[in-house]
Amino acid sequence: MAYFSNGSAGEGYQQAYCFKCRNYVDKKDGRGYGCAIWDLHLDYSYQLCNSKDIAKDMLDFLIPVNPKTHTPLECSMFLGNRKKGGIKCNAKSVVKKQHTLLR
Repeated sequence: MAYFSNGSAGEGYQQAYCFKCRNYVDKKDGRGYGCAIWDLHLDYSYQLCNSKDIAKDMLDFLIPVNPKTHTPLECSMFLGNRKKGGIKCNAKSVVKKQHTLLR
């Protein structure tokens, strides 16, 4: 699962992925809908970091970490650039990408 050492690191990740993703919800009404994947990491990563619970495995899959550099990789649910129509994504390509990145 992703680890962000401070708010700036988390903000940088959001700028790189979350804010550009078609799954990110921003209705411009001040309610701050955002991203469910990001919210799960914020709410549960600390308590699950050393757990053997399946919930940790899910967080590991959703925002994986490069095993060599320990830096967060692209979110598994990332869907292209929301302002330009994005890219198409399917579950097979996501799983294949994860296996490739984690080798």
